[in-house]
Amino acid sequence: MDNITLALVELDPQGPHGSRGTVIEATTAMNTLFWHDLYGDNDFAEDPDARMRSLENQTYRQRRTLVALEGPVSGWGPEECGLPTIGVDTDVSRARVVANTLLMRPRNEKNGHLLEDIEVVVEESHRRQGLGSCMQRAIEQVARDWGCRTLLAWATHFGDQPADPLTPGEGALGVPRDHPVTLFAEHHGYELVELERMSTQPVPERLEDIPEPMVHPDYTLLAWTGPLHEALTDHPRLAEDEAALQTGFLASVPRGDTDEVPREVGVDEVLHGSRCGALTHDTVQVMAFHRATGRPAGTTDLIRSRHVRTAAWQGSTVVLPEHRGHGLGLALKLSLIHI
Repeated sequence: MDNITLALVELDPQGPHGSRGTVIEATTAMNTLFWHDLYGDNDFAEDPDARMRSLENQTYRQRRTLVALEGPVSGWGPEECGLPTIGVDTDVSRARVVANTLLMRPRNEKNGHLLEDIEVVVEESHRRQGLGSCMQRAIEQVARDWGCRTLLAWATHFGDQPADPLTPGEGALGVPRDHPVTLFAEHHGYELVELERMSTQPVPERLEDIPEPMVHPDYTLLAWTGPLHEALTDHPRLAEDEAALQTGFLASVPRGDTDEVPREVGVDEVLHGSRCGALTHDTVQVMAFHRATGRPAGTTDLIRSRHVRTAAWQGSTVVLPEHRGHGLGLALKLSLIHI
């Protein structure tokens, strides 16, 4: 497309942000506007600092941001995956971001073939002009260079369930067959393999209006505020317990028809994630333990970005299969509110 260049954002965790920071700020501003137009609020507003920290965190996942820049750019960084890169000294002062997506590949042997978390956002004035297809070709170019054979992309739909939906192999929920995003994905060879439904829960103003958690007598709950690694002083086994719960969760979570492989989560990865998350988010977490064995049975958490104070995110609620059927999921969620 004329006057539009696709590029990757170069990364150097030790160096200054420079033009890279400028591009990330423009990217998060574009995405925030997109989410606001879709949902009518700023609950999904993106934080440029959190995005930059996430991109610089390459320990367990290889991450890049792919952007489309409209306008003249000079001083490109070294080429990567056949694409120019935006370095700290790249001059982007006369260009603007008109499309972007995050690209992520797990750094583990079982799932290194996956390119994950693709969700292309195109500025409204540039839609239906082929820019999305240009982004898709660049995504596939990165996938080939990284050795990925499976691409996992997300598309967000808002509204009621359609009368004749396109459904995955499992579950009754579906997406509109004639939606532009559905048509775009099918045109580029994607298949619908899984759906996630996002729900919102307004919290009553009075705490007494929220039911107390009913905990099965075979279990006990432990709750704390702040990151997990700071709670180790009083509860030194928490990192091992969290690793066991995450491993159990990955072994049982639905994957549709994807070729993602369950894997074991280690203590080092848990602590790394806790320390990184603490830089940009506040957390409340509850864990359930089986009284007879002392082993962890389930967990959940609430996460609130320091960039968005009006909403909190319910993290994954995990109850291991052998402990289900005792109401632990609901007890965990209610306990978060009563801390």
